[in-house]
Amino acid sequence: MAWTEEQQQVIDLRGCSLLVSAAAGSGKTAVLVERILSMLMDQAHPIDIDRLLVVTFTKAAAGEMKDRIRAAIERKIEEWEKDGAPEGMLEHLQRQASLLPNAQITTIHSFCQYVIRSHFHTIDLDPGMRVADDGECRLLQADVMKRLLDEAYAQKDEAFRNMSRCLATGRDDRELSERVLELYRFSRSFPFPEDWLLACKNAYHASAGELEASAWMEGIMEYSGRILEEIGARLREAIEICGEDDGPYVYLDALQQDAAFVEKLLAQTSYDARNRVMQDMAFAALSRAKDERILAQKRELVKAMRDDCKDALKELQNMFFYAPFPSLADQMQKSAPLADTLVDFTIRFAEAFAEEKRKKNVLDFGDMEHYALQILVRREDGRMVPTAAAEDFADYFEEILIDEYQDSNMVQEQILTSISRIPRGKQNIFMVGDVKQSIYRFRLARPELFMEKYR
Repeated sequence: MAWTEEQQQVIDLRGCSLLVSAAAGSGKTAVLVERILSMLMDQAHPIDIDRLLVVTFTKAAAGEMKDRIRAAIERKIEEWEKDGAPEGMLEHLQRQASLLPNAQITTIHSFCQYVIRSHFHTIDLDPGMRVADDGECRLLQADVMKRLLDEAYAQKDEAFRNMSRCLATGRDDRELSERVLELYRFSRSFPFPEDWLLACKNAYHASAGELEASAWMEGIMEYSGRILEEIGARLREAIEICGEDDGPYVYLDALQQDAAFVEKLLAQTSYDARNRVMQDMAFAALSRAKDERILAQKRELVKAMRDDCKDALKELQNMFFYAPFPSLADQMQKSAPLADTLVDFTIRFAEAFAEEKRKKNVLDFGDMEHYALQILVRREDGRMVPTAAAEDFADYFEEILIDEYQDSNMVQEQILTSISRIPRGKQNIFMVGDVKQSIYRFRLARPELFMEKYR
């Protein structure tokens, strides 16, 4: 296969963590496989396939990747047997063929199972626990939820009844149950779910000043800043097209106003200031002036680009800047009693569901992630420190390669970070995925090189 210059760079780069973001169908997985093969066949520093951890999104993808690597190894062995091989490399490649069936080319959950089976004794986990299927988990959740709701109604707690009136808008508690389960499931994507839930609860009690300085607002500012930078880049691209000989120059005024507005938003360093500017958002109409020199395709392209930017700005406003800051702070404080009750009930459900799973000696996929994290990480003075088990994995794996990185959550990231060499100041993580719209949440490796796109 003929690789582009950028793809070849991704395949060949060593000694740095690397994130590759490219759209579906652009050859990301093929590049990942080729990178693995290039490391196996590196004559200067050949590595063994079982010294790589390759995390894929599905079991089918893992199986396909193994098949592709096996086929490539076999082709190279045949070639070297026929034409001769560099000294020692034929034996090395034959060894890779024998190691491949047990190589860690797997899903994150299968790897978590591997960690748990190897170190269950470090967290007093029953080795006989089995993984429950989705249907069994849903039935258990429904049983636990019904029991807790019945108990809450029997206690005649006014705070719970108020929450029920707000969230259970139909004739039954289905919507209330769905909101609790939604919050429970989302919390499980964080390394310490209860801590995250309590932090959410506390945020509703913050004063306007405390809210402005909170990590929550910091996250909103970081995320909105990333999106605004992307919008600004898109607008500058459209302006360049307008400046071409056959470009739609009649759109320049409107686009330049848009770009200036985005720059003004980016210049604000506080949520309140950015929110105030966002409240004044308005878009000038595109000129309808005709000029035969303007290429119709470029006119339509720029119009579509501008529409995309307008939609992105409106979405950002609807998500985070839909009302003046004092009004938002006041609404949050008035909602605090409801948030308290919802979070408390969600924590009660989480505890009851965990106890029910322990009784039946089962665990779900979320449990696998959290048990693996418990094995690999300990908390010291507010920091997450790799355990001895994590250090062993970090010593063993030469590189961690992640396919479809955008689908990982924070628990999975923390698991992979703990067994990488990142805490030691060494870079050994390679990620590919369509992460253009979610790059703001990238924390895993702080890569030395980020290749946003290749064709």
